[in-house]
Amino acid sequence: MGNGLTNEQLQMISGGCFLIGVGEWKNHKVASWFKEANLYTGGPALMSATLRRPDFVGIVFDLAGVGLIANAVWKIYHG
Repeated sequence: MGNGLTNEQLQMISGGCFLIGVGEWKNHKVASWFKEANLYTGGPALMSATLRRPDFVGIVFDLAGVGLIANAVWKIYHG
């Protein structure tokens, strides 16, 4: 067994985490709407919520990140 991680392995792991983060950022959309005035809830307001709606680009980033991390783990395991 080796003494630690090589720079290549560490770069692949961190690059994979970065790509997963970009993919998830792309997959989370913000929905906004106006709430009408109501006797029980008060005056009008701008409402927003974060929804996860995966799209093609986000999924590609996620898969690329998982692939990089899996490749790094394979290289760590097999020396």
